[in-house]
Amino acid sequence: MRMYQFAIGEAEAGMRLDHYLVRRLPASLSRAMIQRSIREGRVTIGGRPAKASQKLRQGEAVSARIEELPPPSRGLGAAPQEIP
Repeated sequence: MRMYQFAIGEAEAGMRLDHYLVRRLPASLSRAMIQRSIREGRVTIGGRPAKASQKLRQGEAVSARIEELPPPSRGLGAAPQEIP
């Protein structure tokens, strides 16, 4: 799990939390992963659990603990078998 922290600036004020996080977090994190983290209370604004639709205000502190998926493995891990 990785922790991200942001301070909301003037340009981001008024944005929905979920839209803001999709723009600011790495592209490897899907929208579904971000929304699940919000629902599970791992995203806070000013130390309090937040809602996805919450509008951001300038100066607020946003913290997000996002569970990242491991990189995809190559193959199934077994050597191919000869099939007659």
